[in-house]
Amino acid sequence: MAEVLQLTDDWRGEHYHRDGWLVIQLIPSGDGFADPLGLAEALWGTVADWQPPMMVLDLAQVTFMSSSLMGKLVQLHKRIAMAAGEFHVACLAPHPTEALHACRLHTVIPLFDSVEAAARLGVRS
Repeated sequence: MAEVLQLTDDWRGEHYHRDGWLVIQLIPSGDGFADPLGLAEALWGTVADWQPPMMVLDLAQVTFMSSSLMGKLVQLHKRIAMAAGEFHVACLAPHPTEALHACRLHTVIPLFDSVEAAARLGVRS
């Protein structure tokens, strides 16, 4: 069963475990243009004690990928990588997918079509 966390004023996350990974489905508040301030730190706090930290971030409910949100994903990826962990992103809508590809972040952060594929190190999208 998923537990709901209030990550920041503008973001909630439903989290659960799958195949040794912490899966967090991000849920923006309101109109989907949520401010990502503090988001990377809040997400890191959920996985920091894991050795190594293994996180799949499910972005199925995120319809808009701002440059600020991309920056938070990079920040979180870096922190997890420095702790010898893995960070995968799954279930991207069309706009976030295009934005991450346009900035070539898909070459740094593994993107997957589903949580199942991300948790099993499946084929990248």
